[in-house]
Amino acid sequence: MKQRLADPYLGPDQIAAVHHISRRYLYKLMAEQGHTVSGWIRERRLAQCHRDLADPVLAHLPVSTVGGRWGFPDPAHFSHAFRTAYGISPSEARVAAQNQ
Repeated sequence: MKQRLADPYLGPDQIAAVHHISRRYLYKLMAEQGHTVSGWIRERRLAQCHRDLADPVLAHLPVSTVGGRWGFPDPAHFSHAFRTAYGISPSEARVAAQNQ
């Protein structure tokens, strides 16, 4: 799942098929770890976006491009998900990282 994290189409069906297991079993495995499949994917994608927004080497990339690189092709959805997870917008996170 980590290797395909940037794929915006990554989802339970694709993951289950690659590992030759049923969707139901995938959900069971993830639940045993305290996660949902989509929740795990979203958390990891947002963490990668947060890391990239703080990286001065990537400061030239628009915020929407950073989101798109990690499976958030819709900038509004990315911004909303990021704000929900971190309490600030992606742009605010970038500025905060630059001021540290």
